[in-house]
Amino acid sequence: MASALLKADPMVRALLEERISHQTARPGCEFSDDVRRLLRTQLTSKHCSADHTAELLAMHRRTLSRRLQRGGMGYRATANEIRFEIARQLLGDTELPLSQIAAALGYSEAIAFTRAFRRWSGRTPNAWRAVGQQSMTCQRLKLSRDCPQRSSMGFRPR
Repeated sequence: MASALLKADPMVRALLEERISHQTARPGCEFSDDVRRLLRTQLTSKHCSADHTAELLAMHRRTLSRRLQRGGMGYRATANEIRFEIARQLLGDTELPLSQIAAALGYSEAIAFTRAFRRWSGRTPNAWRAVGQQSMTCQRLKLSRDCPQRSSMGFRPR
């Protein structure tokens, strides 16, 4: 192995280091984005916790927390934001009952999910779904100026 290092090409190394720095400097290649992508896959499983996420990223839970805090959000806020995104998608794109959406997102009961969703958006999931259906109907009829706007139903971190 030592002989392989002696024969290494410094030009190739410089080129590779430059490519790595460009990859990590790109927008969207931030640590919090990596955690968000991982959480999207984890949230529907039973193993969604800060400890498990840190383990998958090969770091200590405190390191995960520190790095997320540098980006301005903690683990719980990030996980809740992803839950809200998935909930909006499921409410808007499916006719699944709230109990199934709640279970998919790791809530023990639909009422716990409803309280969380109301905290995030200011509306209940059923009210949000109804506004979404109204919006879809208006889009189909091209009457968007008379329709309620979904943009007012954004995520409000706690």
